[in-house]
Amino acid sequence: MVVPCHLSKHLCQIVAICLLRSDDLYFEPFVIPFDCSNYNTFNIDETVTDIKIEVSVKWFLVRNMVFRTQLIRGVVMKIYHYTKSINVHGIFSDGCIATERKCSLTGFQSVTDFVWLTEKRAYPKTALPLLSRFPETSLLVHLQRKNVFVDLQKIGSFYGNFYRFSFDSGDARFKKWHFSQERKSLQSNQQVVVLDRVANKVGDDARGFWIATSDVALENFSLEVHEGGHWISLISDASITNLTAEQKSIVATHDAISQSRCLEFGNPYFACAA
Repeated sequence: MVVPCHLSKHLCQIVAICLLRSDDLYFEPFVIPFDCSNYNTFNIDETVTDIKIEVSVKWFLVRNMVFRTQLIRGVVMKIYHYTKSINVHGIFSDGCIATERKCSLTGFQSVTDFVWLTEKRAYPKTALPLLSRFPETSLLVHLQRKNVFVDLQKIGSFYGNFYRFSFDSGDARFKKWHFSQERKSLQSNQQVVVLDRVANKVGDDARGFWIATSDVALENFSLEVHEGGHWISLISDASITNLTAEQKSIVATHDAISQSRCLEFGNPYFACAA
């Protein structure tokens, strides 16, 4: 977070800053000391780790007074594509995350054909695999009861670890689903309306969804795996065509794990890419 500063020879404290996140304006109070005697900028990325925003001071008075901030650019946040171990091999092999119709094992053609992402930092209920031995993976359970705990570690020990690829929301390949022309054009389709309602009902929040209308190449991506109850970073801000030796080794390791899971569950490699 970078705040341009044109305030001379004072040591000031910012006591609140106005953030714009998703569709809602809200305030997050914190205190940041800064020296504005050098007419320069100061960086507070460490304060809000998953939001980058530029603000400018519109007016303020020093010492026990108030200042206002004016947003001069939109938020750039991380958006996540959540997926399962069985899909990782296909993604790495293709070098991209494929749109949903390309990944159907049954030939079923969904009404949409996007790559779906979300602002949410929890695995979406609507993206869980349906496993009979784990009732909490059923959307029906979440529709009938609130706050049903999903133990990703327990499910992953049987089905394979869960992963998430992340990208910057400022990347031109992505658009916010709620405001997209694609959503607007599908509003007469009851299936799409129901999908939004179900997502909201189970806590996934459709207003936090993003889409890509074509395959998403693994460029400027980060990758995490869920292990031990936490998301662990594997690769940060990389491109599949320009990986370091260490990153290639990480890809090879998780690719091999994915292949073994595909074989174990009888999923063909070519279908495991979403």
